[in-house]
Amino acid sequence: MMFLWLLISMSVSLVTGYLFVSSFMPWQRSMFSYYLFKVSLSIGLGFGISSCSFFIYLLLFNNLDKSFILIDIVFLAFSILLFIYKKKDEGGSFSFDTSSVLALTPVTPVMMKIISKLFVIMVIGIFILLMIKSIKTPHGYQDATAVYNMKARFLFRGGEQWSNAFNLGRWSNLSYPILLPGVVAGFWKYAGTDTTIIPIIVSMLFTFSTIGLLFSSLSIMRGKSQGILAAFLLLGSTIFIQSGVNQVADVPVGFFYLSTIILLCLKESHSTNYCPILILAGVTTGLAAWTKNEGIFFLLSVLVANALLVIPIKGWKTFLKEFNYFIIGLLPILAIIIYFKTQLVPNFWLTDQGFHSMIEKLTDLSRYFAVGKMFLMKVITYNCGFLFLLPLYLVLLGRRSKIREGIAIYQILLLLCFMLSGLFFAYIITPHELSWQINTTSSRIFTQLLPGIIFVFFMIVNSPRESIESLRKFH
Repeated sequence: MMFLWLLISMSVSLVTGYLFVSSFMPWQRSMFSYYLFKVSLSIGLGFGISSCSFFIYLLLFNNLDKSFILIDIVFLAFSILLFIYKKKDEGGSFSFDTSSVLALTPVTPVMMKIISKLFVIMVIGIFILLMIKSIKTPHGYQDATAVYNMKARFLFRGGEQWSNAFNLGRWSNLSYPILLPGVVAGFWKYAGTDTTIIPIIVSMLFTFSTIGLLFSSLSIMRGKSQGILAAFLLLGSTIFIQSGVNQVADVPVGFFYLSTIILLCLKESHSTNYCPILILAGVTTGLAAWTKNEGIFFLLSVLVANALLVIPIKGWKTFLKEFNYFIIGLLPILAIIIYFKTQLVPNFWLTDQGFHSMIEKLTDLSRYFAVGKMFLMKVITYNCGFLFLLPLYLVLLGRRSKIREGIAIYQILLLLCFMLSGLFFAYIITPHELSWQINTTSSRIFTQLLPGIIFVFFMIVNSPRESIESLRKFH
């Protein structure tokens, strides 16, 4: 019976997510990459919606009965009605001009088939390996037991006292948003028990949907070879793969970062500038902020980067039009975050240090030197120099001469710079010992940004076919 209810809960979540995604991305193409993209995006959005619905249930019914099913049904019904309404809108369907992408046939079709089969084998092998590791460590990494799964158990077992999950002392990171604990606790409610299989499944789905999202989006916009190469690179990151076993929020928040970045590019890729896709971008940005505190800074970075680029290039009218679509998706989730931060998290605006102490650190030049040195060393040594594969590949293959998604690419690069700058200044003002803070958090921050960095990199760099054609023209 437990597995039946688990199947029902997962199905409701994924169907809700898929219908919601399909309402704003009604592609007419039947390519595998299009379906994979929608399914991968639907997994994260479905889990995000399930987390929000469970939190609303806690607020309305105080964790007392089975009313969480009613809330899920309401969200599912809304997604069905939205899908039907959009389906009737003939002007709502769209497709991308992929003629240039389709023209990029592999250098050798036989070699491409071999690489594709190796890619599938690698994905299956890593999946089996991660499942074995997850079974051996069913409770995940220490942050999973001390923060995410612990809060999920408070929400599941707490009854009327569920809000005590946010009054446990500073050691449990009270201000962390609860997308991950919320979705796990919601599935536990369906199953009737806090089995460890649910957080394992949620973590695995977030991990492989991130890979699927990266592969499918690049296959659509840049060709299958770019999609496979990017996915190979992400699969080769041992820190990213290990994070999928740890049951922490770094992979989920990275999923939502990547989703937002891809959606911004897809909007620019479409010949008629399909603005409704920004509703989905608003949702994914909001869910990033509902996953980790770093997601709030990501939200601000997206808004500022968008304003700095769109207003001078496209003008105020276009900016306000796009912003209106974006805010429609963002506002409902932002309202949940604001309520959580102001009503449930005690002393959210207070820190372990005073304002005077932060000013002293911001004006201490020696801290900038120390943070810069340690920060640079972490970049160099991240995943055994993993990030340096990117500039080497760029030198070998070169940059695209014409980038159709130019504004979106610059916007993404700008927001990534904002994110790294924010991280740098967070270390400057940290109340903790610098080396400890950087050593324990920097790798996780880079892991969150890694899928987005890989995506924008393969949007900029030449594919193998393009590189060969450029050399032929040069000679």
